[in-house]
Formats: sequence, C-alpha cells, structure tokens
Amino acid sequence: GKALEHLEEAKDYYPDNQVIFYFAGVCSARMAKAETNKPDERDRLLTQAENYYLRAVELDSSFVDALYALSVIYIFERDRIPDAEPYLDRILEREKKNTSAMFLLAQVYVYSGRIEDAMDMYDEIVQAAQSQAEKRQARDNKQALLEGTFG
Repeated sequence: GKALEHLEEAKDYYPDNQVIFYFAGVCSARMAKAETNKPDERDRLLTQAENYYLRAVELDSSFVDALYALSVIYIFERDRIPDAEPYLDRILEREKKNTSAMFLLAQVYVYSGRIEDAMDMYDEIVQAAQSQAEKRQARDNKQALLEGTFG
C-alpha cells in the first residue's frame, strides 16, 4: 500500500515515466491478489492495475514488462483472453525468443480453439528455449493437445 502511495505521488512529478506506471500496476495487481474476501475491492485494484499498465504501454509501446503484465491480467484475472493476443504479438515482434510470452500465446490459441497454431507455437518454444525444463513443458503441452488432455 505504501509503495503504491509513493508511486502515485511520483507519477505526479513524472507523468511521462512508463516505469512508474508499470510499478504502480504491479503494486495494484499484488494488492488485488490479497483481497480474497472483498471482491469489489479486488476488482477495483485489478482495473487500476490494468489502467496503469495501459498507460505504461501508451508511453512506451515496446515496454515488454508492461505488455506481459497486461496479458497476464487479461488471461488469468479478467477472462478476456483474446485481448491478450495483440500485446503478446508485440512482445514477440521485439523479442522473438521470449518463451514466457510464447507459452502465454500458445494458451491464448488453445482457448480460442486454434489448436494447430498452439502446437506450432510449442514447436517454436522447443527451438527457442534455453532451458530443458521449458523444452520439456512445451513438448508435454503439445502431446496433451494431441491426446486431448490439455488443461
């Protein structure tokens, strides 16, 4: 809470600093996660986080951390899965081997019924991933899609 208060004060001094808006979004999103018994307050904080992330992206359209955070909110918190796709695409235009964004985009494809696109994305992850754990997870996810047991 205190961190968010200071970030809100900082944005008054630096209204064009995308990093301040990003971290205000992070604080708001984390505070929302803590609101397990107050759904209205949780929703208010998630909306605030979304708005801060959107402002960060408005200030810097290639700010990967803000693009990713916005995608996470749309996929996991807002059930607005298709809204995440253009932000993930922007990340991958900038960072072609960002496997975190690739995994999220594959998930968007699955939820959208684009199974072939998801399987192709998992193949791309296997090629791009540095860690064996990511390669294994991508292979496992693809296999689960082929067997109809994904998710």
